[in-house]
Amino acid sequence: MQLSSAELIVTIVFAIVGLLMGFVSGAMPLQPQRMTPVQATAQKVLGFAIVAVVVVLALASMNVAMWTTLIAVALGIAIANVPVIRRAVTTRIAWFAPKPDFRRSKRRRR
Repeated sequence: MQLSSAELIVTIVFAIVGLLMGFVSGAMPLQPQRMTPVQATAQKVLGFAIVAVVVVLALASMNVAMWTTLIAVALGIAIANVPVIRRAVTTRIAWFAPKPDFRRSKRRRR
């Protein structure tokens, strides 16, 4: 199967975009109750964008680009969920930090 240069460029571009979208999506808090409203909105928009990109690529009969994008999204989510990377991202970039849980920070009264 021979790819034209245009298909190859589209595949590479959408693989990078998919990797970034997967990383951003995976770096957000896993539980919805720990997300800030901005994070929840961004999560929904990213999910819609990922589906839209895959559908457009499928309708354009760019199967290699579609599968490469899906694999890149999954890889980005997997990379973002590595504990060391997740800890580094949430401490260095405040936007990814989970919403503070005030129930855990209060001390028990005796």
